[in-house]
Amino acid sequence: MKMQCGSEILLLLVFSAVSGLNVPIAQPSYDGVIRPTGDGREIAYMIPPFASSHASHVQPIVAGAGLAMVWFSGTKEGADNVSIVIAHLTTANSLAWSTAFVISRRPGYSNQNPVLHTSQDGSLHLFHSSQPASQGEDNASVWTAVAPDGIGAAPGMWSQPEEIFSKAGSFTKNRVLFALDNSTWLLPMYYATGPNDDQYSHIKTSNTLGQGPWGNLDFKDTSHLVQPTVIRSRSGYPRLTAFFRDRDAAHIYRATSDDDGKSWTSPAATPLPNNNAGIQACQLQDGRVAMVFNPTTKSRSLLAIALSEDEGLTWPHQRLLENETSGEFSYPTLFQDAVTRQLHVSYTFLRQTIKYTRLEVDWIARVR
Repeated sequence: MKMQCGSEILLLLVFSAVSGLNVPIAQPSYDGVIRPTGDGREIAYMIPPFASSHASHVQPIVAGAGLAMVWFSGTKEGADNVSIVIAHLTTANSLAWSTAFVISRRPGYSNQNPVLHTSQDGSLHLFHSSQPASQGEDNASVWTAVAPDGIGAAPGMWSQPEEIFSKAGSFTKNRVLFALDNSTWLLPMYYATGPNDDQYSHIKTSNTLGQGPWGNLDFKDTSHLVQPTVIRSRSGYPRLTAFFRDRDAAHIYRATSDDDGKSWTSPAATPLPNNNAGIQACQLQDGRVAMVFNPTTKSRSLLAIALSEDEGLTWPHQRLLENETSGEFSYPTLFQDAVTRQLHVSYTFLRQTIKYTRLEVDWIARVR
């Protein structure tokens, strides 16, 4: 497989689910330009700053400014100098994402799993894990940086990254949400620690705009259930729902809280499969829940988006975003625009770049 830049294209042999044949299709350049797909979606392939890209997070920024997207990029995951990078889709240039630039790099370390969060004061906060290069996940800690202007459109607009959670094996992955008081932050976390690779999930809380001290909320029975994605099931009510990645590669798991995260039910398996890879859920304005995930226990070559009408108990509507026989499409993130109600999705594309997609909610259940 050979990639060429500029106006040329990359030809990929992919499996056609309709015909059962290997059919060559044209792959747009990795140039950040948003293009229609012809089936109701619009997509863009981010300009990759380095050889490998993974684990994106797309986030609305200060009102009217547009979107920001972060991911980690470098030689390969776990290698020296793997950095957190950021790109922007601004209202001034809404047709193409900007070229990404580095906002967090540590010589001798590999940075991973970035998450963005807009504070009550409008500042944009970055959280990410960082581990000594080539030394494994159980050495990771969590770092943070801030863009006070809420946009962070240039390297000089970001503070120097600082360690915030030093417990060995600490990781972030999914979106921060506000507690019912609209001031306390709930930061989903997970840990990879110990000789038996014991992994479990947790929530950190802050009512000081992320300055600390941080409090703790505990899930129940989450051994080998990690990377929680937490949503508020109904605006103005204390009911939360959490979904978990399954290290045993069987199902996406689900737990609920009726007291704003202070106590939780034990996680139970949902009908959705999990391949021991990242997921993300989003509470929609109409009350339904959207989920982006790999709909298999075997690989990362399929990626789907699904809708639930009962807080994630059942998922009657699903549609594939990627349908290949090989390659990696993984670690998705999504949110719903508060004004247009469109869904914005991003995910790893072949570990070469990040793919961005925007679509209407009805696209998921549309008869094809």
